[in-house]
Amino acid sequence: MSSSKINLLLVMEDTLRAGSIIDAIHQKVPSLHLRQAKTTAEAIKLLTKYDVEMVIIELTSASGLDIKLRLISLLPATTLLLVLGENVLSNNQWLTKAIRYFGETNQPDHPISARGIRELDYQELAGVALDAMGDAVLICDLKGQIIYLNQLAELLTGWPAKQAIDKHFTRVVLLIDSQTRRPVDCCTQSIQEDEKSEHLLLKRDGREVPVEDRLSLISNAEGQIVGHVIVLHDVSRTWVISEKMAYTAYHDSLTGLPNRPLIEERLQQAVQMAIRHRKMVGMLFIDLDQFKLVNDSFGHSVGDELLQSVARRLQDCVRTSDTVCRYGGDEFVILLAEIAHSRDAEQVAEKIIQAFAAPHQLSHRQLIINLSVGISVFPLDAQNCEMLLKHADQAMYLAKGSLQASYQLFQEPPELVNKS
Repeated sequence: MSSSKINLLLVMEDTLRAGSIIDAIHQKVPSLHLRQAKTTAEAIKLLTKYDVEMVIIELTSASGLDIKLRLISLLPATTLLLVLGENVLSNNQWLTKAIRYFGETNQPDHPISARGIRELDYQELAGVALDAMGDAVLICDLKGQIIYLNQLAELLTGWPAKQAIDKHFTRVVLLIDSQTRRPVDCCTQSIQEDEKSEHLLLKRDGREVPVEDRLSLISNAEGQIVGHVIVLHDVSRTWVISEKMAYTAYHDSLTGLPNRPLIEERLQQAVQMAIRHRKMVGMLFIDLDQFKLVNDSFGHSVGDELLQSVARRLQDCVRTSDTVCRYGGDEFVILLAEIAHSRDAEQVAEKIIQAFAAPHQLSHRQLIINLSVGISVFPLDAQNCEMLLKHADQAMYLAKGSLQASYQLFQEPPELVNKS
């Protein structure tokens, strides 16, 4: 091997990202010889030509793992390795050398110290590189005491490094199970290594941040476990997006009401609760009379505004524990959870009909629209959710036979009643 030396070799495709890391390191130690290799093959060539003291590899995907492992196999025992990127610490094969300098470079007999390098602080150098990551990184010893955290970890937890060092992990990183609200200690509980988990992080100021966390073990050159690495990824933005997607999937875009999939899910839950508590479930199926005439006469924009007004008025007529749903077009469904008598459902229908006697105040006009309401009750009229909806729909069509707004209770067809 040539006597020429590279202090730090960056193995990453992104030239701009590599440049930002190189600039940050040069600000700390301007005299270092730094090189970038865009490919693993290029890095292997440099390793055969130069004496490389430290290698930083960025993993952007699982592809090319074999050649990256070959690169690691070529590294001398004295070469330090740091793995960055989305898949950091995701494979234990990387961990034999990765980040081990945190526990070893201060030892007098360590090979790095034997080289007599005085101007270069490898812990500081590694810290600069870790600060360039997009995730919070904390390193703990086997007792769970923090020995390092990068700048993103400081920002995410609200703990400055000077105050966090030597404190137990659970004092700085308060992870909470989002379902049970119980605290989680990933350093001491039997969590599978490198398994991603999602929890809530309780920041020092009391705010909660959804995070994806992953625990990995640090092994020294002899393969002994000497500590833990915890990587925290802030998923606030992802969580907000997923929440919006979930809301969109289960709510009507025009009225904001629950849609058909959500009402069917809630109906299943309501029936189970009614069975457990020996209660009833009321189902109201509502259709707007002559709504097509509104669209044809005034346009769809007026029709949409009327549907929004109808949705608000229906919500004003029920309890917060009930669910108003836009079932489709000009049809609405109301789920009355845990009622005591079928008369309770009739009273709600009467209240709705009375409320709709008043005109709807729209942007440029007032409109009165009548509705037909069909009622079915579990378990009197149906033994399952599907039939409860179907029977309420059938009762609604009976109500439509009236010349004015009305409601109708479900009734078995005469031929079925006679047979029974």
